Amino acid sequence: MKTGDLVEVEFSVDGEAIEWNIHHHPGGQEQATYHLMGSDASAMYEFTAPTDDFYFAMWENPGPGVVTIDVKLKLASTTELVAWF
Repeated sequence: MKTGDLVEVEFSVDGEAIEWNIHHHPGGQEQATYHLMGSDASAMYEFTAPTDDFYFAMWENPGPGVVTIDVKLKLASTTELVAWF
């Protein structure tokens, strides 16, 4: 993302709350810097990139069961989705 780019995220799951965050690895470092985080079954949030870098939206199911997640992203015109896995 470029400095000042905005991404809007909305998600919901069909089960228990999941953990989520937006983070990046400044300069390719192993240590992550977390910008937003939470534990919810649904959420809406916005993130504005503070610097030019790759940023990661991550969701993790801490429970033993399977959940289905529905994610909607609204990206700035200069923002590129590089990977989805």
